[in-house]
Amino acid sequence: MKNKTTILKINDVTRNDAFLRINVSQQIKGYLIMDSYNNPFFPIKQIQIDTSDFNTSKLKKYFHEEYGGKPNDLFLPWHFTVETINSWPYIVNTRPFNYKTIMDDYEDYIIIMIIGDSNRDIYNQDFYKNIANFCINPFRFIPSLNILNQRKDFKFFTGKNFNPDLLFKWIQN
Repeated sequence: MKNKTTILKINDVTRNDAFLRINVSQQIKGYLIMDSYNNPFFPIKQIQIDTSDFNTSKLKKYFHEEYGGKPNDLFLPWHFTVETINSWPYIVNTRPFNYKTIMDDYEDYIIIMIIGDSNRDIYNQDFYKNIANFCINPFRFIPSLNILNQRKDFKFFTGKNFNPDLLFKWIQN
């Protein structure tokens, strides 16, 4: 459900996506993982996993139509988009990892958006392994980020079929 405040905030962030100190997180606090269908901030129910089609461009177009911004805006509000095509997870970087997000209480989190409905979709080992290896583990080796990759550093807005234990299996501590 879009409201005037959300649209104004999106317009402010997309207009201010220039590399300015005010747009950069000074301390990454953790990770937020959610799916597009059950997303509490920007639910996108029109796009479900299509196992043979790349949906990130549709997601970007729909997001700007529904919540504001312009189709040529460079970034989305989350840092990574994960989608499954023919049983293989593809990860697209949709925002520089050090940029703040526009999600209240999570401005300084790395946001990972899974396209689809994690109450309905089923995920294989490669799905969790790729999220860990592309979106989480690389940040372990940047000491200034000081992210410990412990369970307390993760927040989830996902459905019953997303299994955090399978993700933590692949996260290096």
